[in-house]
Amino acid sequence: MIRSFQVFDTFLENPGAVRESALRVGFSTWNPGKGTASEAHLDGMGFGGAHATLTRALMQATGVVVAPQLTHFRLTSTRTDRATIHSYAHMAPYTCIVYLSAQNPGSTAFWRHKETGLTSLPDNCDTGLFAKLTDDMAKSRSEDWEMIDVISGEYNRALVFNAPLFHCRYPMEDRGTTDQDSRLVWVSHFYNFQEMK
Repeated sequence: MIRSFQVFDTFLENPGAVRESALRVGFSTWNPGKGTASEAHLDGMGFGGAHATLTRALMQATGVVVAPQLTHFRLTSTRTDRATIHSYAHMAPYTCIVYLSAQNPGSTAFWRHKETGLTSLPDNCDTGLFAKLTDDMAKSRSEDWEMIDVISGEYNRALVFNAPLFHCRYPMEDRGTTDQDSRLVWVSHFYNFQEMK
């Protein structure tokens, strides 16, 4: 059973090897067509590395058979765009973030939209509300959003949460300047195989 969010410490047996697998392959820019919700591209994306090791650890931690929709590493630094509040409702029901930086772990913050009281993107969001939420996510201003929780990105910690929840990396500006002192995470958007129809 996966609750709204769960934290698993000491997630990997050898996090250093997994981290090195991502750094060895490297990172580039990805253009997912995110539209008006944030930047049209994502810098610091890595699609190579030890994804199978991480997926296996995710299954062991949650006790469910994981069917990944998309997995990637993300390295953020002073060169990366400022984070914006967002939702992964369009990706899969669940998201996992594994923190792989001892020097600069950062955190993940969860947010409530002040005007509507929403903490996640609704399943059936009408056009007007979707446009409002999309605009407010892109701006990510304190007058529109209230932080309701923050999970510290401790090294070798995994955070699993319901993908529609509004969240973002925190702080929104990364302070890393090199691959070694920048924030490195693994992200998986996934289905619980037993829940799939």
